[in-house]
Order: sequence, then structure tokens, then C-alpha cells
Amino acid sequence: MPDKKEIILHSDLEELPKLEEFLDFMCTSCNVHEDIYPDIMLAVTEATTNAIIHGNEFDPSKSVQLTCISNDDEITFQVKDEGSGFDPHNLPNPVEEDNLLKSGGRGVYLIRHYAKSVAFNEKGNQITMTFDINPE
Repeated sequence: MPDKKEIILHSDLEELPKLEEFLDFMCTSCNVHEDIYPDIMLAVTEATTNAIIHGNEFDPSKSVQLTCISNDDEITFQVKDEGSGFDPHNLPNPVEEDNLLKSGGRGVYLIRHYAKSVAFNEKGNQITMTFDINPE
């Protein structure tokens, strides 16, 4: 039976230590392989940071909801903000020459690289990332 846990964060980067504690707890309790842990930390932290900065625009009246669902084989994280959303299919390619020296724009690219699967809701204010618990 899947296990589900949730945490709500304020739209403030000072909340990121709470995110790290939550990820540590979930990865430990789900026996996530040590080789997968850095991938989860990078992808979920990037998604949460994007939600705070771009989604909620640091609005203190808005929050970020992080949900973790796990089973024996996979662990899934959903990050949802209260912003207006975006079109994840209409992002510049960060590895194209014109974009290589830009300071941002790599978050979704990195998340897609490290997660087993990535999906966005229709509005574009929720990302779902799934990871294998143990590498093959």
C-alpha cells in the first residue's frame, strides 16, 4: 500500500532547510538507495525553488505544497504552487548555443534529466517527479 506524506512551505527560500529535512526523512524511511538520493535532492529542491521564486513570486500569502507518495519500487514527489502556472513545453533549450551562458533556465531540464518521469498539470503550477528507489 502506498505511503503518503505532505509538507507545506511558505514562499520563502528560508524554508529550504525544512524541505531538506523532509527529503531526508522520506528517503531514509523508504530505503532510497544512496545513489538515487542526490538526484532526488537536486530535482525536488529545484522544483520547490522554482515554485517559490517563479510560481508564487515570493508572495508571503502563498505557499508551496510538497507531497511524497512511495511504494516498494518508486518514490514520487509533487510540488504545487499557487501561481498562475506556465507552459513547460514552451521553454528555451538550455543547451543551445544562444542559451549556454545565461544564468538561469536550466531547472526543468535538470529535473527531466534526474527523474525517472516528470509530468506537469494542465495549469502548469504542479510538477510530479518519480524516481526508482533502487537503481537497476
